[in-house]
Amino acid sequence: MLRASGERRSSGATSRREDFSAVKAQRLRERAVAEAVRAEALRELQELSGPVGDQELTDAARVELLELHARALSQAGGPIRQQAHAVASLPDGSRVRLVVTPLPGAVTTVRSPAGTLLLHDLELELT
Repeated sequence: MLRASGERRSSGATSRREDFSAVKAQRLRERAVAEAVRAEALRELQELSGPVGDQELTDAARVELLELHARALSQAGGPIRQQAHAVASLPDGSRVRLVVTPLPGAVTTVRSPAGTLLLHDLELELT
């Protein structure tokens, strides 16, 4: 516009502001559902207090268990040479704690509908 007429302003109507409220509401619903699924999975893990062994977990509980396992490994800062732990909080304020202990020769089996996971030389315990 500047070259044609020497004016700096653009002509025409301003664009209408887009309304993202429907998309935002949908994302909030999706987040609420995801948080409810996570809380239910953590409650399932909370009920399995003790050594993790041949129990059958739901896929959501397996995902949360592996998330706790990953946190414990990252807090150890490398190969686990001594006990490592990770904690997750539930919406009601209670907690689930996973203790990972190196135990040469041990095999921990985690079963879920997605398949079977074998963790060698590690013992997992939920408290």
